[in-house]
Amino acid sequence: MPVKKKEHGSLTGSKRYAAEKGKSIEEQTQENHAKAVEKVKARFQKPADAVNAVVDGVRTVAQGVKGVERAARTVKQAVSGGSSTVTDNHKESLSKASEIASEYGIKEIEIGDLLGSDPYSADANIPEMKAADANREKLKIQRQNNALEVRLEKIKQGRKVVSVATE
Repeated sequence: MPVKKKEHGSLTGSKRYAAEKGKSIEEQTQENHAKAVEKVKARFQKPADAVNAVVDGVRTVAQGVKGVERAARTVKQAVSGGSSTVTDNHKESLSKASEIASEYGIKEIEIGDLLGSDPYSADANIPEMKAADANREKLKIQRQNNALEVRLEKIKQGRKVVSVATE
């Protein structure tokens, strides 16, 4: 006597286990697996998003703290005044700079004399040169700079030789 085939799946005929018509058990298993993976991903995505939000918040706070530190440093420098050479008026700063230059034996250019008073006339204190003479002097200075650069490179080479020898 033939056994009547149940319309629903499994041994008990439960609708819960019924295979969809037209799909094999392997296909249905793969779909069920994919759905389960999606549920797990969704479940863990929210905590991951929360952790990312916390990290972003910490980063923002750290940047804010750095900004406050920079602002505090700027205020401190402004309150302490910094160097008097920088904060004094321009005439006092220029005189201090002249004193420092003279201590080191540097011949200074008198800026006040070179600025002149009449904006429409040539300043008499600046020496005049012909273009040929000026180019000759500039070329001489360039040659001297070339010699200084060669000397500097020779010093660097000597340092390299010493560092290789001591290794």
